[in-house]
Amino acid sequence: MSRRKSSISKASSYEEIGEFCDTHDLADYWDQLEPVEFEIDIQSEVIYYAIDRELSVKIQYVAKRRGISADTLINLWLQEELQEDQVKPVESEFSSLLHKKYYAVDNELSDRIRVFAKQWDVSANALVNLWLQRKIDQLETIMIESSIKLPSRQYPVDRELSEKISTIAKKRGISANTLVNLWLKEKLQEQKIESKVLVS
Repeated sequence: MSRRKSSISKASSYEEIGEFCDTHDLADYWDQLEPVEFEIDIQSEVIYYAIDRELSVKIQYVAKRRGISADTLINLWLQEELQEDQVKPVESEFSSLLHKKYYAVDNELSDRIRVFAKQWDVSANALVNLWLQRKIDQLETIMIESSIKLPSRQYPVDRELSEKISTIAKKRGISANTLVNLWLKEKLQEQKIESKVLVS
């Protein structure tokens, strides 16, 4: 025999309690109620940020291609931005928010964003939009670069390594070839080697 969840409705499940409440008036049972004390932690685990609608459409498109929610993608991108060495943005980089859509950002991540925003005397909302716009711009540049057909050579890649690269590329919504080329460009820049495309 299951334990009763309610002394008034004699219900044994939350569904039965719901059905009872739908068909009965609590005022009829007021004298049977007992006072209860409890604490509520009203801090939310997420903070909502207003994102420019046009930017939001692009973010949703990228998120859908990657098979994740827009909130998750935004949190990932903001995490990446916070890990990079930050330079104070100039005022002209910020755009006004005319039409907006709201997205949830992890509380801890939001706290770190607000530190930068306060330090630079800008709103956290404006900073989030700027960083997300930069991510979209980078992605659009990658997509444009990947559509340009340049003379190329093929290099053998270890199968296990190739599978890992394909997995990462799929998560980022780009081809494995594009990802490899991006990583190689980054490595060349680190080494301060200029790469030149020779077209014969």
